[in-house]
Amino acid sequence: MKRIYIILLMMTSALLMNAQIDPEASALLKKVSAKYKAYTSSKTDYTIKIHFAEAKTDIVKKGTLYLKGAKFKMQIDEVISTCDGKNIWNYLPNEKQVQISVYDKADGNISPEKFFTLWEKDYIYRIKEKKTVNGKNTAVIEMSPTTKKNGGIFKIDVTINTSTNELMSFLIYEKNGTRTTYTINTTTPNISLVETFFVFDAKQFPGVEVVDLR
Repeated sequence: MKRIYIILLMMTSALLMNAQIDPEASALLKKVSAKYKAYTSSKTDYTIKIHFAEAKTDIVKKGTLYLKGAKFKMQIDEVISTCDGKNIWNYLPNEKQVQISVYDKADGNISPEKFFTLWEKDYIYRIKEKKTVNGKNTAVIEMSPTTKKNGGIFKIDVTINTSTNELMSFLIYEKNGTRTTYTINTTTPNISLVETFFVFDAKQFPGVEVVDLR
């Protein structure tokens, strides 16, 4: 009897696991990952819209993200985050201060260097819908985290251009009701970026206070 119970338990677990795997979604996401991983570097201009449920307000900002391997530079308005893969410099213009800390990829947030491959780990996914947007064939893939390492995120909807395998947008759902949408405006691949581009140069910001938190 015990042996039969174990076999049934294993069969049930296998069925549940297979139910969570969408082969079509998996194949599409692999194509998207391969496309962006082929870039040696990139510059992406995007729009970020944050909806706060409790306040019933929206904030819309423009951002730019430079990527080169594990290195990145991200700017939203005048706030700049610069990372050489090991250290991160967060420049806060209102305080005329830059804070330096050791870069932690496992802090529960979506790290910028995973912007185009965030689904590769700790998520299950399925195709939620297919639709035509401005004449483009798209697929919306619903992703759910499999661990608690993703902070308050409980779901992400990723919209992909199925003709070009390009990421168009992703919508992040948080448990507190906050909804954050990143819309990709343009991506320029394989641009020339020197290594010093990913190190904050305080000389370019006269009077800035440097706070080293490492």
